[in-house]
Amino acid sequence: MKKLILLFSLVAVGIAGNSQLIKTGIKGGINISDFNGSVNNIKTESLLGFHAGLFFNIGLGNIIALQPEALISTSGAKITDVNNTTTKDYKLTYFTVPVMLKIKPVGPLYLEFGPQAGFKIGDNITDETIEQEFNKLDLSAVAGLGIQIRGISIGARYIAGLSKVGDFEFGSTKPDFKNGIIQAGIAIRF
Repeated sequence: MKKLILLFSLVAVGIAGNSQLIKTGIKGGINISDFNGSVNNIKTESLLGFHAGLFFNIGLGNIIALQPEALISTSGAKITDVNNTTTKDYKLTYFTVPVMLKIKPVGPLYLEFGPQAGFKIGDNITDETIEQEFNKLDLSAVAGLGIQIRGISIGARYIAGLSKVGDFEFGSTKPDFKNGIIQAGIAIRF
């Protein structure tokens, strides 16, 4: 994981040093996450979390840019068991790499979409049998919109999980959970 972060950083800094079309910046904000999918008598509720990291904006013309990012991001849900007796927070932390295509159709408005790969780097799960069942890789599709004025952007995204969060059981139920995350945040371009 450390090698991946270092490689991503070195490549981006190398490209940025050779081009005036590449801008770097930092971003952060809140996440509202839940597990989506077939739940079969399992109740889930949203969790509040965060995302933070850096981005590289590569201009491809006047209105189009490619924006790879490196973020630390949380997801998960509050889950009530099938007997409605216990509610636990299942919070997962990922190193995420979204690669967004940004389009500025009119004025300060921008639209963005693209794929995201998430690599699980931590969790708060204390049940050892469940912890081993959460997948290390999370693939998602991302879409969002926002406003950019000079070097400051304010935006929102929806991240739809494409891969299952894990293979595990709650009693006799095997949920098909996928991450669903609403992100809102601010980005500052240097």
